[in-house]
Amino acid sequence: MSKNINLETIEKVYFIGIGGIGVSAVAKYFYLNEKDVSGSDKFDSEITDELREMGITVFIGSDVNNFPEKTNLVIYSTAVPEDDPELVKARDKKIPMLSFPQFLAQLSEKKYTIAVTGTHGKSTTTALVGMVLKNAGFEPTVIVGSKAGAFTYGNLEMGMSNILVVEACEYQANMTKINPDIAIVTNIEFDHPDFYENENAVAKAMQEFVNKLPTNGIFIKNYDDKLVRAKLNSNTKTVLYGLQEQADISANNIVMRNGSSYFTVTYKGKEGFGDQQMSLHVPGKFNISNALAAVAVAVEMQVPVASIAKTFENYSGLWRRFEIVGEYNGAKIISDYAHHPTAVKATIDAAREWYPDQKIIVVYQPHQHARTKELFDDFVSAFDKADKVFMSDIYDVAGREEKDFQDISSKKLVSAIKEKNPKLDIEYSGDLNQTQEKITASAQNQDIIIIMGAGDIDTVARNL
Repeated sequence: MSKNINLETIEKVYFIGIGGIGVSAVAKYFYLNEKDVSGSDKFDSEITDELREMGITVFIGSDVNNFPEKTNLVIYSTAVPEDDPELVKARDKKIPMLSFPQFLAQLSEKKYTIAVTGTHGKSTTTALVGMVLKNAGFEPTVIVGSKAGAFTYGNLEMGMSNILVVEACEYQANMTKINPDIAIVTNIEFDHPDFYENENAVAKAMQEFVNKLPTNGIFIKNYDDKLVRAKLNSNTKTVLYGLQEQADISANNIVMRNGSSYFTVTYKGKEGFGDQQMSLHVPGKFNISNALAAVAVAVEMQVPVASIAKTFENYSGLWRRFEIVGEYNGAKIISDYAHHPTAVKATIDAAREWYPDQKIIVVYQPHQHARTKELFDDFVSAFDKADKVFMSDIYDVAGREEKDFQDISSKKLVSAIKEKNPKLDIEYSGDLNQTQEKITASAQNQDIIIIMGAGDIDTVARNL
């Protein structure tokens, strides 16, 4: 693989897997830097449509004839299989290549980098940090694994300063390639069983990420997460945030009403900070925690407290993060990316807090056979607070090895949930077309329908 490429001299860039949320942000980055950009993906999507609207050429399907002449850099998604025809051709032609994480590594070397990792909450925390700095006039570049209305290009904010705010994905320990000046770790849980052996392996990789901080770097650490608190340490300045009062930055007096969260932020020993009243218009205490991480960054960068509070007040959430996409037959349709049992449970809990008197229907697409099997028992308990659950077929990610886990299925998961919680109304709903039919047949006025998963089930939410 090519490394230490002089990105300034690049003229033509080809992206393999250009429809991915991260890779598409980088494609936009090069295009806005006036490079000749094109790429391919397996499927058309909302993201490929956006790229075309910007003027970027997008091919559907891998074809060696897609490459423009004189391509001098290929950037590819880590989800692309090694035998992909375009990847093979680029390798044979000795075109310089970078994976998406390798590109972020190079970019982070050149900029003052605030990197956010963790099993959950990365996108929201990255977006909140980026928005706080943008609104305070810092003009950061932000690359986030979702889309925010406050950013000019959704998953990309193209800033003019030397500040980079980036979501550092933990899959394949990709966050360890980033070179952070400020490192945020939101939490540690066992996930990605096709790469990590257990939660200790995840913690070890997170510590490698933290160890990359320079001597004048800052580690922003979630005090509420037991594994982060116990396993991760840094010789650099460390700021603890959390809902517990033992943290340096904490939230208390939490009140949730009318679709909003109100809370008091306290920063121990920080002269001039005092108790600050803040609010968010997105559900869940986990989002208050994410906001506290953004407070920690903002205070370190001397953002006025009033500016932080105003950013939070105006924050309206992210694409596929408890995103209200519309209504069907009087039912509210919400799309959510949750695909780990903890996130599934937290999302349902948040919905129950926001809509205490309404029927909550969860439509879940398990993400990968491996994750479903390794976290099976946790999934069995994740749906208890829903009123009705539809479980679609498992979504497998192209290019990730799944053959050792094919003995697991959505039907088996539904059976196990029924055995543990006979009172829960849950049923296997088949493929996405069948699942959509079941939703349309059952949706009633005032229902809350959460369509959940990291695969292609979001198309059902958009269709409805």
